[in-house]
Amino acid sequence: RTGTGGASIDANRFQRAWGVAKKELQALRPSKRMQSFADPQEGLRTHSRAFYEQLLLDPATLQCGYFRPEGLKKLVEAHMSGRANVAGPLLAIATLALWQRKTQGGRIHSEQL
Repeated sequence: RTGTGGASIDANRFQRAWGVAKKELQALRPSKRMQSFADPQEGLRTHSRAFYEQLLLDPATLQCGYFRPEGLKKLVEAHMSGRANVAGPLLAIATLALWQRKTQGGRIHSEQL
């Protein structure tokens, strides 16, 4: 036992308690699919990949005038290949592309949503 400022700590007891708490926390971890909401980088590269590639590389998105088409293609390719983590900017661009389609009469592929 060691004392610090009047409090005593049993290191073995603490480690046992931490081990139990750690196991309990691991049991509460979300499923792989739900983890992608917390980790958009992974979600964009896995189960949502087809949707985002279709949306971001769609001619309506590439030619909307907000982005340089070649730059956007490179950004998508870099993220999907794992060379870069640009999930944040890609999600922002995807939001803008969906907003543009909704407000300017463009098509949203509802079967993909």
